[in-house]
Amino acid sequence: MLIKRNDRLAQIVSQLNKKFKRNTTPAVKRFIKVVKRGLFNQNEISGFRDGACSNTVDTASVRDYEAVKWTLKKLNAANYIPGINIGIEAFSTCDIPGRAVYHTVNFAQKAFENHANSSSLPIVGILGPEASSEAEETSAFLSSLSKEYQLYQFLFSATSSNLNDERLSNIVRVIPSDTIQTKVMQHFLKQLEWNYVAVVYENTTYGRTAFEELSSSAKFEGICIAKSFPIEIGITVDFSALQTVLDNLLSNAESQITGVIFFVSTTTASDFLSIVQGRKQGSFFRLMMVFSESIALERSMLKNYDSVSKGTFVTSPPVLEVKEFSNHWNSILSNKTSFLDEYVTNHWLLNVLRKYISCDPFQETCLMPTLQEVSTSENENIFEGYAIVAALLQVNGIKELHSEKCKGSDGICTELRETLHKHKNMLFKKSSREVIFQDVPFHFEKNFSIILNGKNEVLMNGNISAYEVYQYRRCLDKNEDFCLEKVADYGENSLKVLTGRLVDYSDNNNEIQWPNMYKAQCSLGRSCKSCKVENTENDIYFKNGDFFIIGMAPVNTGDLSNPLHCGVIRESNGWECTEAISYAVDDINQNKDVFPNSTIGFIILNSCNQPVLTSKKLLNIMNNGVTLPNGTVVHDVSSRVLGVVAELGSSISQAAAEVLQEFNIVQVAYGSTAAVLSDREEYKYFLRLSTPDTNQAVAMVDISKKLDLKYIQILFSEGTYGEGGRDDVIRAAKSSKVCVANEIIVQENKYSMVLDDLRRNPYAKVVLLFLKSHVVSEVIEVITRSMDAEEFVFIASEAFGTRTEIIENNPKLENSLSLSLEIPLSGNNLKGYIYSKSTEKYYLNPWTRSFLEKKNACFFPGSFDKSSNEQCEKVFDRYNSSDIKYDIWSPFALHAAKVVLNGAYASFRHICGLNSKTICSEYRDNPKRVWEYFQRQNLSLNGVQTSIFDDNGDGNLGHVIYQIKKSRTDPKVLEFVKVGSFSQSTNLNLSRIDTINPTKCPNQKCENYCSLFYNGNVADKQETSNDSSNTGVVVGLSVVAAIFVFSTIALIIYILIIRRGLLKSIQEQEHYGNKNQNIRCLRLKPSWKPLKVNLDPTEFSMRNEYLTVVK
Repeated sequence: MLIKRNDRLAQIVSQLNKKFKRNTTPAVKRFIKVVKRGLFNQNEISGFRDGACSNTVDTASVRDYEAVKWTLKKLNAANYIPGINIGIEAFSTCDIPGRAVYHTVNFAQKAFENHANSSSLPIVGILGPEASSEAEETSAFLSSLSKEYQLYQFLFSATSSNLNDERLSNIVRVIPSDTIQTKVMQHFLKQLEWNYVAVVYENTTYGRTAFEELSSSAKFEGICIAKSFPIEIGITVDFSALQTVLDNLLSNAESQITGVIFFVSTTTASDFLSIVQGRKQGSFFRLMMVFSESIALERSMLKNYDSVSKGTFVTSPPVLEVKEFSNHWNSILSNKTSFLDEYVTNHWLLNVLRKYISCDPFQETCLMPTLQEVSTSENENIFEGYAIVAALLQVNGIKELHSEKCKGSDGICTELRETLHKHKNMLFKKSSREVIFQDVPFHFEKNFSIILNGKNEVLMNGNISAYEVYQYRRCLDKNEDFCLEKVADYGENSLKVLTGRLVDYSDNNNEIQWPNMYKAQCSLGRSCKSCKVENTENDIYFKNGDFFIIGMAPVNTGDLSNPLHCGVIRESNGWECTEAISYAVDDINQNKDVFPNSTIGFIILNSCNQPVLTSKKLLNIMNNGVTLPNGTVVHDVSSRVLGVVAELGSSISQAAAEVLQEFNIVQVAYGSTAAVLSDREEYKYFLRLSTPDTNQAVAMVDISKKLDLKYIQILFSEGTYGEGGRDDVIRAAKSSKVCVANEIIVQENKYSMVLDDLRRNPYAKVVLLFLKSHVVSEVIEVITRSMDAEEFVFIASEAFGTRTEIIENNPKLENSLSLSLEIPLSGNNLKGYIYSKSTEKYYLNPWTRSFLEKKNACFFPGSFDKSSNEQCEKVFDRYNSSDIKYDIWSPFALHAAKVVLNGAYASFRHICGLNSKTICSEYRDNPKRVWEYFQRQNLSLNGVQTSIFDDNGDGNLGHVIYQIKKSRTDPKVLEFVKVGSFSQSTNLNLSRIDTINPTKCPNQKCENYCSLFYNGNVADKQETSNDSSNTGVVVGLSVVAAIFVFSTIALIIYILIIRRGLLKSIQEQEHYGNKNQNIRCLRLKPSWKPLKVNLDPTEFSMRNEYLTVVK
């Protein structure tokens, strides 16, 4: 098998030799008993052809190699491994993965030769390669070999997170990965308040993975990557492609992009800055930049373009400086003797030196640059420190192995030789441990140790940051020059920004201090729609705790085209409810009235008024826990849920109940008035603070009867709430002899024909409303916009309540009535709680920003919609007012949360015991008993302990009745005036009500119909009518045909009149008299008014196939 492997390797080497010919002047080998091999870029990729390197030297790579060589020289001189010297052989890859693989295959062949020949010079490992794309391919090859041939690769500059893949089992990486770098960028951008940026990245393993990680994590912090530009790397960087990138940044149609993140090489960065500097000379624009660690803190590159690079940020691993090596490097380039000594083992030094001199350094007459020249010009190279650490760690592994195998003897003992030659995978131990470099003949400026954890990436422990951020700005110690100054430290998952060091530069080069610096955001007057989160179904308001209550509120409307998506944010009865629930929990935790030994958390969900979405969310939480915006998952949630506060809408409460009762969890709704929710066989563990619609319907009908309004219509929402209310009204109306002339169902966003539907029964002037809370305002606005004054009067359900925004500037609503469910908030500081949120920089409630922007038609700094041009100011001030008026359902949500908390505590204390830290099985196994504790809860309302539930768990507070009247202080303003109340115990109580004209049937046919209605013989009023001659009742298709024919005739007449230009207005003249007056008269009027066509089925009939309008 070994021979076959060697044969195969020989074939691979032969094939690769044809493509990648060996350099004629490789680095000189220095083998002293044991050798390690290194892969370094040395030459840049630009200009290579068919795998050949360019003549442009990569100075940083040459310096990295020199750092490793210097380290080994120091260790060998100090006899670090007794009797053993470590040598290195270096190979140039030119940033070409194919060349790296070629050399790696040769290394593997040497490993096989070691296995076969114990007298051969052992190869102990590989240092590098430097680029992530090279490292990924070489490691994939080596990791595919049998363990005994797998050479460890110690990486010091390849940062791609792909290299954390444990399948690449031979990797030991000492430099932090891009996973950390992208976290730092994400935190730093948030601190800078940059949230509208672009990313430019080289389309390599490094660039792609860094971009993907940043784009994935940035969205959790509300940072929008509006554009991304992959740069293809070939023979050269395409200059025109970089020019196109700049064009796109400056001309982005949505909004100009002023902040750019770069994952590119120094060469690409330099080319881009050159383009920007050239463009800047002829036009004005602002571009703020953040470069990744790949530019290696090269100050000289930024200095070449300082007219555009000033203020630029660079993220970087911590600099691991070894001053002795820095002095050594400067000495090589300034001292001819040092240069000639090191050139023998590092021929690439000559190309570096040519940056300073043009003469031949091997000639006596050639003068070297001065030490000051070199020290001033040479950049701080972040990778050299990590190259030294990688070399130390690799040699330390051999040192430990020597100590273990040779038992104190010098040199390579037999057992060590066997391991070195035949068990490459044993040359380093990745198992969890701490490595402290002792007896090292030099020192780092920072004290640290290496923590191994069995994975590919090591950690550093000690007086050292995990990552750092630098800014190119005026030097802190010499203000006339520009330096890369550290402005942020990252460690322990947090970023500490030194805001006192942050600066920006105006166009006239003046420094702008934090926090007045420019920010990369959506431009004023623009709407950056690509960044707005349209579907907020995954948003969650979360606070951790020992136990949880779950709350739900319809913060958004539903997306009518998708039952799993959300629509626009609501301006009432949504966001404030979430704050009320969170306040109840925070208040309990602060005062420790209940659960004194535990902390209560909350999970508040946005139902978006979507039953299917509600079920999905609850099931997901019960099964999978809670996924937070940063990706963290809180597991084992279902076993810690004490109860649920849900919801406002009846259909949502139904959906929630069907899920929760499967988990034996008690639910308390703060709204949800539909009668069907009173069924305890169907909804076993459900309670609600609101009084059911059964009582409300009776109240509305009783009001109609008492005011002699006996001919009415019903306008109701599609769904459980509206349809249930309609059914309750029908039942109550039949019992009270109040005739329902018409039932009109209202579908969401389809309101244009509602007024026409009402006008089909013009004498049924009183309209009972059962419309959902987020619908009622829009429907009323549409109706009253076109209706005549006093044409209709409304008696509205609690969803209308006392909402001032509905009656504002709407005089046609005068004398209408509404019912309201009310619960006082005395003794609670909800307004102070909400007002305190105004000082939060980042709102914990994920819906706060979008709600306040929509409610106040303004934008916050950092908003993605600045089309309003008005910045939000003092938007919390209403919660600092003494006469605060809450949304109707917010007090109910707060009290429902208190019922859940108090009820859970009472049941928990008796069932599980006060000292229990977990919810015991009896609490879950006996939900009816828990429900009973909840049902017995009282609330302190206006200082009086009040029972709020009846025996069935329904609310028993009753309704308050209001009439809409002109204000006594300003007759132009309408206001709600309390005129009565209704409850099961006291029934209807009315006073101070303004007169509403009675409504009755207009003719005998109507009375006949109403008689049928009272007796329950009208299945569908739209399909039933009487004729004027008492010839019987014609039903079914005849009526449908009549409606169709009449509608067609009316439409034709209308079109003909319009076409002839005769119609200014048609006003309907109604004549009611004896049965011979059977023709409806139409006469022209000289003013424009809408055409009214009445199609009341009680007012026409079919006889002898001719249409007769009965009057």
